[in-house]
Amino acid sequence: MRRALGTVLLIVVAGAGIVLAVANRQIVPLHLDPFRAAQHTVEAPLYLLLIAALGIGIVLGGLASGSRRASLHEPRTVMRKPRRTRLAR
Repeated sequence: MRRALGTVLLIVVAGAGIVLAVANRQIVPLHLDPFRAAQHTVEAPLYLLLIAALGIGIVLGGLASGSRRASLHEPRTVMRKPRRTRLAR
C-alpha cells in the first residue's frame, strides 16, 4: 500500500514538473551578483534554472544528512563502568 502511494505521488510530481517545464521555456536572466547585475548574468530557460536549484538542494541535503548520520554512528566518548563505593554504616 505504501509503495503504491509513493509511486502515485512520484507520477503526480513528475507530471507537474513536466507541465512546469513546458509552460516556462522562455529565457530569463539570473543575476549572480545583485549589486553589479550587468557583469555577472547568466541567461537560461526558467525550467533549467529550477531543475538546477532542485538538484543543488538534493545534493546539499544529502551531504548534510549523511554527515549527521555518520556522526551518530561514531561514539563520542568511551563509557566506563561506574566505580563501586563502600557505604559507611
